[in-house]
Amino acid sequence: MRAIVRKGYGGTEELVIQKLPVPEPKSGEIVIQVKAFGLNHAETYMRKADWGDVAKVSGIECVGLVRADSEGRFPEGQKVAALMGGMGRTINGSYAEYTRVPATNVVPIESALSWEALAAIPESYATAWTCLQGNLALAPGHSLVIRGLRRRSARRL
Repeated sequence: MRAIVRKGYGGTEELVIQKLPVPEPKSGEIVIQVKAFGLNHAETYMRKADWGDVAKVSGIECVGLVRADSEGRFPEGQKVAALMGGMGRTINGSYAEYTRVPATNVVPIESALSWEALAAIPESYATAWTCLQGNLALAPGHSLVIRGLRRRSARRL
């Protein structure tokens, strides 16, 4: 399989495409054929070694199809999303055609959205969910106000 591999620490100039073996699932893990992955600011810190030594293949989230499940929870071909669980830090991440992820960090999805649109959801959703449920402890009966800004066109008429 092809993967975007970090040949050294630094910026994007340290990334190269290399052939790696397709990962095999270990106990409690799922191998995913990556169809699309998100790009996250955290990965820039990982590539620069600001967060210590990390895996050669970056990427903390992806969407794709199950290739293999060590314990048979997901059928082959199931559409899934995956995030975190050591991806890009302690295990090779999603910047590859295939990745191996802890099953606890994989969820089935049903959607007609494109792979690219789906790839933008996992980490953004997890961040919002953590803020609402963990940080704010939002519960039934609470109210939440979401304020948005409307941008004006920079174009002159």
